[in-house]
Amino acid sequence: TCDDVGNDFMANHNLSCHSSDLIHRKCNKNEVWKANKYCRLSCYNAGYAYSGDVCCGPTSAPVTPSPITPPPATPGPITPTPNTAAPTTPLPTESCVTCDDVGNDFMANHNLSCHSSDLIHRKCNKNEVWKANKYCRLSCYNAGYAYLGDVCCRPTGAPVTPSPLTPPPVTPVPMTFSPVTSIIDEINSGGSSSPITPPPVTPGPITPTPNTAAPTTPLPTESC
Repeated sequence: TCDDVGNDFMANHNLSCHSSDLIHRKCNKNEVWKANKYCRLSCYNAGYAYSGDVCCGPTSAPVTPSPITPPPATPGPITPTPNTAAPTTPLPTESCVTCDDVGNDFMANHNLSCHSSDLIHRKCNKNEVWKANKYCRLSCYNAGYAYLGDVCCRPTGAPVTPSPLTPPPVTPVPMTFSPVTSIIDEINSGGSSSPITPPPVTPGPITPTPNTAAPTTPLPTESC
């Protein structure tokens, strides 16, 4: 059977062991408490038992439950709802910041703007000098090369550089030659094709043409 007596401070301030928050901060965590085994039963019931203690507390002794730490809440994925209303000018949210769009000295000396320069695809977050100075901050963000931590609010009417279109490959159609052309080519080239023999000609019967001329008077012979 373990006692449940606090220290002098608790006695002077009328603090009981089972209701004091000192249990979670002292008990087996404090050398003085361990040496004197203050609040022995309450420390055991709260999960901070002194070394070697296995207390059989009274039935009516209040038990202080251990604090329950709720698990961290994991936010689920947010599915955007399609917007069917008329287009309006988007307002900047709290999560985005207004980014400037200023290039370096070379671009200023050559009158090059950030949104139309091809340096965006070669510099931005790929170049240490650009990252240190955050040149063309908005154009880099819009092109997909945002600097670390940047979430820029895109202004209305900002030019958008379209991605280049790649034409589909053209598949050639195979040509099929006619067999007649192949035979003619073989004959003209003196090939070994068999000679073409014409079929035999069979003469038909000859039908005499009837004489339809008018009869003539026979001439006298020498005997009359």
